[in-house]
Amino acid sequence: MNLPVYKERLRGAVAEAQARLAQRSAEFVTRTDQVNLQVQEDCEQVLESEKGVRLFNETILPAAIENVKAAYGLRNRPHPIPFAHRSATQLGGPARQQLAEYHRRRATLERVIGGASPLPQTEALPEPRKLPK
Repeated sequence: MNLPVYKERLRGAVAEAQARLAQRSAEFVTRTDQVNLQVQEDCEQVLESEKGVRLFNETILPAAIENVKAAYGLRNRPHPIPFAHRSATQLGGPARQQLAEYHRRRATLERVIGGASPLPQTEALPEPRKLPK
């Protein structure tokens, strides 16, 4: 026999369950948005690091190498210019740091997404160029 007394209790339990479901759904959406934001930020950081490595390899280090070559071309002077070589060799550390930062950021991105990077595979970034001796 169904008594109307128990229906209020059931309605309250149903309302409570619906409220918990709505709360869990909102938490899920919030966490999904947080993960998407983290992935987007990590992708941007990887691309920024890649640009830095390419800047060193394609612009800064070749210019430093040309300066060294030009300085050694002036060897007919009593003292060759060591400044160009010293400044060029000092660029190797920052270039390697930039490359390490690129790999660190890419690993962070892959850890966040739990797999391979969604960024298109680019050719392997070379080690910074060696200077002539």
